[in-house]
Order: sequence, then structure tokens, then C-alpha cells
Amino acid sequence: MSIEDIQIKALNTLIGAVRLAHSKGCFSLDEAGEISNAVSVFLVPQEESPDESSNNPKAEEKVKSKSKK
Repeated sequence: MSIEDIQIKALNTLIGAVRLAHSKGCFSLDEAGEISNAVSVFLVPQEESPDESSNNPKAEEKVKSKSKK
């Protein structure tokens, strides 16, 4: 296992611990926001395929609300 793999595994462990602590109410709203921003730096966005977005009601709501404006 390379150093990079070890670092990625450690970072994923830390992110999991932060999420667990958050679920138990360990952070204030401001702290949770800052932590969320920091975690999002390390997350790779997943792209939705066109088929998935048509089956996603939230995606449809966004499209509908944009078309109403």
C-alpha cells in the first residue's frame, strides 16, 4: 500500500468520525457549516446520468421551480 493510499484511508476515517460526531450533536451550526465546507474539498462530485435525473424527484422539482420564474 502506497503512502497516498494510506493517507486517503486515514482521511476517509477522519471524515467518517466527523460525520458520526455531527450526528450526535457535537458541533454548533456554525462549526458544522465550516466542517462541511472543509469535507467537501475532499469529496469528488458524482455526475448523474440523464436516466438517473429523470427518476430523481428532487431534480425534477429544481427544473420545475426554475421554469416557473
